[in-house]
Amino acid sequence: MTEITPEHLSSEIAGDDVNRYRDVLNEAKMATFDRVPNTTTAHNWVMELQLKTLHHEDEKHCRKRARKGTDAKKLLDAIGALSADLIKHSDNEESQGFFFRPADKDELALTLVSYQNFKNLTTYWSEMGWIERTGFIDARQEWDGQRLDQSGYQRARRFRATVEFIRIAQEHQITAATIPDHFEKSHDRNNLVQVRETKSGGTHKPFGAKVMKMGQGQLTPHRKVIQQLNNTLREHKYNLKDTPMVRRTFNCGDRAGFNFDLGGRLYCASDDNWMQKGKEERASITIDGEKTLEIDVSASQLFILYALCGQKLNYDLPPYNISGYPRLLTKGIIVAAIGKGDMPSRWPRKLNEDFLENHGELPSKSFILKDIVNAIYSRHPVLRKLKENELDWANLQYEEAECFVTAMQKLGDENIPALPVYDSLIVKESDLEIAYSAIEQSYIERFGHKPNVTISNGIS
Repeated sequence: MTEITPEHLSSEIAGDDVNRYRDVLNEAKMATFDRVPNTTTAHNWVMELQLKTLHHEDEKHCRKRARKGTDAKKLLDAIGALSADLIKHSDNEESQGFFFRPADKDELALTLVSYQNFKNLTTYWSEMGWIERTGFIDARQEWDGQRLDQSGYQRARRFRATVEFIRIAQEHQITAATIPDHFEKSHDRNNLVQVRETKSGGTHKPFGAKVMKMGQGQLTPHRKVIQQLNNTLREHKYNLKDTPMVRRTFNCGDRAGFNFDLGGRLYCASDDNWMQKGKEERASITIDGEKTLEIDVSASQLFILYALCGQKLNYDLPPYNISGYPRLLTKGIIVAAIGKGDMPSRWPRKLNEDFLENHGELPSKSFILKDIVNAIYSRHPVLRKLKENELDWANLQYEEAECFVTAMQKLGDENIPALPVYDSLIVKESDLEIAYSAIEQSYIERFGHKPNVTISNGIS
């Protein structure tokens, strides 16, 4: 691994130099800027940083008038959030302590660090010897901690704390390992509920879609629901590195007639993202020291499509068991059809990758896509009802999300925590019966009948 030294950064890494350090810099994770100090130790540290920052500003960047009221509070919040991320990412050995954050005004407005404060603080702290930064470099975009493919690259600087900044933090007993002890995720930020535009390219994934500005009056009722869910989650103990928190993201906000009724899934908003873990790893999660189980709705969005069309999905034969074709293929094509709003006319890239990994060859070597599509239509003719921008992934995902939000609210009324994983919930073993019933009831209330609900250990 090529070590990046302060000397490398003195002229900023850019142009041809990028290739030498790309592997390191691409290991940088995106800063979230959403932590607030919650201990006296952390408050004292942030106050010290604030005093030194303002002294530097007075000497080098004289303002016409001092900040007051809200502006002063926003600067203090920004200093706390930026400093927490600098220390938190300092132990990322793969990136040599670097993180990245695109300077997008709308995205930064959803954090504790506004565009102007981000610009000012990174400039001041670089001059003060507290941070090192690269030039603008292509950066993988992320969605809730998940990296996107290379087509999602955008321009962003990399930042890391200097030895001096880390030393100041250590004087207050603050290290990367103790950041969760001294800082908590902000539960009051409007990024707990987001609305994003339709992403170009027709993909059903919301990755990369621009955030939309919405009135607080529109967001408030949805934020209250998410805050209630998070209040229940933080009253319990987990063997995760961070207390779980969820956010809700609505999609296609620019679609005609949008009324917070498209997309709307729950995503992890805390550092230790249980949704990214494999099913086996999720099985090791404990809540209040107790083992957990994962309750899953089988073929949830296909069930919902049937229900919206006034029909029932027949579970007598597993929904993806079709004409002897591999389940990986039939499920992958159905998922792609829901995402596109129509059956795919070519093999989906993700399906190609998964099939190659599992079978050592592309599906086109042994199967004809058109034949599988016809077999799927024969088994599930309701898929012909799909129509992009009218009845597609965004509609089905919203209906599914409403069921899981409702189920979590029912459980929250009994102070029962549940970790959502898209179309499943992770709950304590002792809460299995009531959680199972909550999911069933949520679907029955919305569609008039229940789907097939399974449990990770095979019980159903």
